[in-house]
Order: sequence, then structure tokens, then C-alpha cells
Amino acid sequence: MRYCNFAGSQPYKLMPRFIEECDLAILPFPNTVTASLSSPLKLFEYLAMKKPVIATDIAGVREAVSSDHVILIEDITDPRLIDHILDLLRSPERCAAMGNGGRRLVLQYFSWNRLAQGFEREMFLTLGEEYPLAQAALEAGDERREADLYDGAATKSA
Repeated sequence: MRYCNFAGSQPYKLMPRFIEECDLAILPFPNTVTASLSSPLKLFEYLAMKKPVIATDIAGVREAVSSDHVILIEDITDPRLIDHILDLLRSPERCAAMGNGGRRLVLQYFSWNRLAQGFEREMFLTLGEEYPLAQAALEAGDERREADLYDGAATKSA
């Protein structure tokens, strides 16, 4: 039985295919100031593709999700990491529940449009300017592609 496939560096456009093949995702963020202040985009990509996720407990992750969506570990050396991996591999029902809940969370709060608009808003605030454009698009419901993340790769197995 093969559990890991190290495919080396791959083009970004192939990532949905690789993520689709995964049973679960592990995000070993380092516990650094830089990591804790960043937006965990890879987390949102995995959740959008209905993958159960185990991630290190840093601020950016903890603020975005709950234990319903992600299993948090102290760091990559956490002795419970292996137990969490094995528990998920033995429980397709839990994986499905975490995956479905994670996808709903991303579609509701962390879609590409919402993340981009949040970033744009912060840039305007940093510059001391008003935030005019992205809010209008969000209020108009301009999220046509949000349910289609990764060109439908996440909905193939739905």
C-alpha cells in the first residue's frame, strides 16, 4: 500500500489534480511571526477541494477555522500527528464530514473573490484611502465562479 507520493516540483496548473488524489492534507506551518501573520491560502485550497486537513496551530489557521474543519497540532513534531493521520485514514465518514464542512466554509467566507477583496481593502486602509470598488462587487453578488474553484475539480467527486 502506498501512502505518500513525492512528485517533486510541479506546475501550479497541475495542483488540483494532485490535491484530488490526496486522502488528506498536512500543513506544517512553522511557528514564526511571518507564518502567523500570513493568510493560509493552501489551507483554503485544500478545504475547497474537500480534503480533511491537519495543520500546525498558528494564528492565521486558528482564526480561520474550527476543529470541525481542521485538526490542529502544536508543531510538526507533535507526537499526536501520526495518530491523527491514522485516525483519518481509518474513518472515511469523518474525512467526508470534515471535507464537506471545509468546502462550505471556504465558499462562504474564503473564496478567491472574498480573499482578494479583503486584501484590496487592507491595501486601501494602509494607504489611508477609501475602499470603493471591491465592496460594490461583493454586494452585487459577483461570485459566479466561487462554486467552481479549480475549474470544477472539487465537484467531480461530490
